[in-house]
Amino acid sequence: MNEPVGIARNNDPDVAGASARPPRERTRKVASQITPMAGNRKAPRIWQKDEEDVLRAELSEYSQGNTPFLRWDVLQRALPKRTLPAIKKRVTEVKNRDANQRKEARVKAKENAMNRSYDPQPNESEVREREDPEEGTKQSAELERGETESEDSNDDIQFDSELAWKLYRSVRDMDLSKRKPIAQTSDIPRKLTDEGDAWLQTLRRTLPDHRWTHTVVNAAVYAVAKTITTLIGEKQSVKRVAAQKIKCDTDDLDRKLETLRTELYWRRGAKGNSPPWKVIAAIRKNRKAGIRTVRHLEASILDVKLRKENKSFALKRDESDRQRIRSRVAGTRKQLHTTTGNIDHSQVLATWEQIFGRERKFTKTNIITQWLKDLDESLAGDEVTEDRDEVRRLGESVVKKMKGRKAPGPDGIRAIWWQKLPTARLAIFTLINRTLDAHNPSLPRWLTEGRTLLLPKCDDPKPDQYRPICLLNTQYKVITGVLTAMIAPIAEMNQKLLPITQKAIRKGVSGCLESHLTDRSVLLDAKLRKRGPHSELWEAWLDFAKAFDSISHAYLLELVDRFPIRSGAKALLRNLIKAWEVKIILGGHEIGKIRIRSGILQGDSLSPLLFCIAVAPISYHLNKMTGGYTTETRTVGQQQSTFNHLYYIDDLKLFAHSEAELARGLRIVQDTGQAMGLWINPGKSAYNVICANPEADGPDVLEGIPKLKGEDGYRYLGIYQRGQTAGLATVSDLKKTIGERTREIVHTQDITSAQIIARINQELIPKAEYVFSMNQLLNSFEQVVALTKKLERITMESLTEGETKLWYQTAAKNRIYVDREDGGLGLRSFAEALQRGIFRAFVHLVLHPNTSELLGIHCKAERQKRRSLISDFNRAMQWTPAITFEIDTKRLFIGGVEHTTPETALTSGLATIRSHFKRYWLESWHQVEGRAQRTDTGKTLWLEKGWVAPNVTRVVTAVQSERIIEVSSRLGRKCPCGALETAEHISNQCERSSFTTYMRRHDAVARSIYKFLAKKYGVETVHYSKCPPPESRGKTGVLWWDVKIPARDNIYHTRPDIVLFIRSKDGTGGPTTWYDRIVVIEIAVAWPDNMELAKNIKTWRYTVNGEKADNESTAPLKGGPNICLELAERYHAKVDFIPLVIGACGEVPEYTREAIRRQLGIGGRWRKSWRNS
Repeated sequence: MNEPVGIARNNDPDVAGASARPPRERTRKVASQITPMAGNRKAPRIWQKDEEDVLRAELSEYSQGNTPFLRWDVLQRALPKRTLPAIKKRVTEVKNRDANQRKEARVKAKENAMNRSYDPQPNESEVREREDPEEGTKQSAELERGETESEDSNDDIQFDSELAWKLYRSVRDMDLSKRKPIAQTSDIPRKLTDEGDAWLQTLRRTLPDHRWTHTVVNAAVYAVAKTITTLIGEKQSVKRVAAQKIKCDTDDLDRKLETLRTELYWRRGAKGNSPPWKVIAAIRKNRKAGIRTVRHLEASILDVKLRKENKSFALKRDESDRQRIRSRVAGTRKQLHTTTGNIDHSQVLATWEQIFGRERKFTKTNIITQWLKDLDESLAGDEVTEDRDEVRRLGESVVKKMKGRKAPGPDGIRAIWWQKLPTARLAIFTLINRTLDAHNPSLPRWLTEGRTLLLPKCDDPKPDQYRPICLLNTQYKVITGVLTAMIAPIAEMNQKLLPITQKAIRKGVSGCLESHLTDRSVLLDAKLRKRGPHSELWEAWLDFAKAFDSISHAYLLELVDRFPIRSGAKALLRNLIKAWEVKIILGGHEIGKIRIRSGILQGDSLSPLLFCIAVAPISYHLNKMTGGYTTETRTVGQQQSTFNHLYYIDDLKLFAHSEAELARGLRIVQDTGQAMGLWINPGKSAYNVICANPEADGPDVLEGIPKLKGEDGYRYLGIYQRGQTAGLATVSDLKKTIGERTREIVHTQDITSAQIIARINQELIPKAEYVFSMNQLLNSFEQVVALTKKLERITMESLTEGETKLWYQTAAKNRIYVDREDGGLGLRSFAEALQRGIFRAFVHLVLHPNTSELLGIHCKAERQKRRSLISDFNRAMQWTPAITFEIDTKRLFIGGVEHTTPETALTSGLATIRSHFKRYWLESWHQVEGRAQRTDTGKTLWLEKGWVAPNVTRVVTAVQSERIIEVSSRLGRKCPCGALETAEHISNQCERSSFTTYMRRHDAVARSIYKFLAKKYGVETVHYSKCPPPESRGKTGVLWWDVKIPARDNIYHTRPDIVLFIRSKDGTGGPTTWYDRIVVIEIAVAWPDNMELAKNIKTWRYTVNGEKADNESTAPLKGGPNICLELAERYHAKVDFIPLVIGACGEVPEYTREAIRRQLGIGGRWRKSWRNS
């Protein structure tokens, strides 16, 4: 027997072809039968076949990119009897016709994929495979290479060179304001980008060097990106068309049903009307039924169809929503400020033109002159290299570090396209070198133009109460990134360019952490010192008004001339500063352009570096003219350390011993800043005094800077600072932020449980860790520990309240902190954040060379039994004994290994802390009562992925932990079937649900397995919500779905869930060996404690003894006939039986995973498809 039995099939070729009607003969003559009139030189009206072949050959060359333009002269020479207008008209007709055919083919293919019907006849490929074994082997090889991919994959899309050429010509000379940004797409196939890069190489070969410019490269990259996103969008639009077709069919059925109901109402004789007797007689004669019966039958049939279509449409819509929700970045929409009333655009434009659209005066004071002189001396020995390969090396690093999906600039191209197109990157690096080698290097005006969005800072803002967000072209950011990479290493090695007190933009340095460490160490020294003439600590926080927009361009240009870089790079940077221009966007509309005549254009990596170098004279003047605060503690070499200021970009803090010294420092900052265009904003500045002598106090205003009032302190780098009282304000702000943001995240619509946890871990836990890294947060370390418990209670309240809550209050809360691969949710705890924050600060203090002078202050406090960062570290690391510190030798050990560099210490220490808390939460969860804690029945893969809604997570985890209301509780009840209502009974043992809910659950699992096997073996698939046909044939296999197999009378179990017939690869076998392997698959969904029993029962039924047994929980002692043995004897093939058992709460045991991975072949390219299913 050479065919699987069980389904009647008609394999007679005559019968199979009887329904195929031959095409009707055409009476119209073809083109070759029409001859031109004698003596007429004019070409025939109808085009000949050979003429169209010439057109198509030229179009093929053009579409493949071999020729950049259609060669009309070649076509005219090849078609001498045709005029040029006639040729152009015919080319347009051929192109339109081919494009329509391709589009119709895509739509038809998608519709056929969605509306497949079961066809018992063998398909064409099946017949070819039987006749030619090599053909079948070739198709199997193609299938193994991955020709059959997921329906949602974009790997089958072909790059359209013709569309790319068309887009390139249209955008090459187009104004950037008319360009539409490239749409975002989550899946960009590597094959498409490779083909797009090949198209770029073709374009490069067709253009001479002098035409290969920034404008051409930008237009070409835009054309490639637009082509790829258009092709992907067309495929997605086919899905939308198919969904729309389902909706139209549903509406049509709805209208027909309403018409039938109206007709039935009339036929019943409503309102005295009755159908004619002839109609009644005809219906009864032909249908042999009463009219009401007929109409009721038709109405019921249509009603069922309508319900099915409605369900199919709803399932596809929900599936699309789920895929969209799972793939998006979890986040909450920020509440933007609104404006009521009309906005005067001219007034807003005039206000911002006054800020950075007017020139600011540069006064070359004595101190700036002296700084420039010292700078020239320090840079005199630096050598300038002219390495052309340096641009490519630096540029590749710059492009790699860019965030690929950030908002694009005016050209509409995101950074991800430059990252995926190596030819475009190479072109940019070549153009940069060419620009740097030019006599007067410059860039096109459109490239240096930015787009500034004005976002309101408050409701109904004034013209200057907007926050400017500048968007620059990615191509421009690559160029300035290369210039930054040239300047930054020189600046970091030269303290005249970048002083040591400037903590920002230094590679490998946490600037905010180091600033806070320095500040808290100075405060600790002031607390430890005895009363005396220098026991006072005066500090001031200064804010510059519109700092980045106020630097004088004359001053910037003088700085650029002194940079020790290539002369071409300096000239290019000078020309860039002169060419800066932005379009102002307010409310989505462009209100005008402003030429930047003061300040630094923001939005790239060059702007912060230029600003930090520009304000270096302030640090130079402060270090030269003020003493600052000198510590009492002697540190390195028994020397006392002096601190007079800290800088973090434009945030400046001053330290002094006395009021007069602080006043002198304030005057220096004001005078030096005004010389370069900066002005202090007194409203956002303040000063404070911390005295060992309580009688000392300062005036209300010092040099125009007000004294700090209130208890909150001054917010510096996110932390409130005011001696010891600022910690309370910081803690209050942290608790408020944690509570509000957690509630916002949990109550966000359309968000999965994994996205909730990820959002908390990525946003709130690092915020708390940053606060905990500040030394001496509260009065004692015990208060800090209590704060972590309070924050965990606040978070847990938000997770267990409301309709969208993620967790039940009665469930084990320890499980939330267990990693997802171990069965938890993976939430990070604030106790871990406390340890990580203290450890980061401690490693920076002990091992970083910039803070070595601060370590002595903390060691002195530790010897005096005073609280310090060392004491907090020792208390925190009691929970992690693998991390120790020897204060006498100042050595740090992690796991018994000494670490001397901060990078290795951080990596090893943070991993140790993570492993400790991972083990701690898992052990504490296992100690809680509950079945899920006591047994290990397999991993919950659905929980590990987290692609489910919060309500599903809380219900299923509560069932696993047996934390739902049962009969044993006061609110318990009995099941309608009469049994006790327990979690195990409801999910697996209720007789009332065995043929409804349990069957639907079982079939849903089986359909997922079936869909995967259908894709792998070339069988046409159906949507997972629909029942597969009983038999489906593919290129390399045949699938049976829930088919009762004819067998001996004494075999009772003859209806397995899925049977897979795998065809012979060599195709040389006889009719009885056509299939070399048969796989029988049985699905079972069992209570986790009974999964092993379910597996044994299924195995016994189909491989040992298929006879009916009274009690299957105890297996019979002897074997007997079974369906696997029957199939092996019938087809002379190897038969494998695979029982796939999963738990009722989603548990997947190891043997099920191994069967799916090894026996069914899910792995590699199929693993992603399986997880999506």
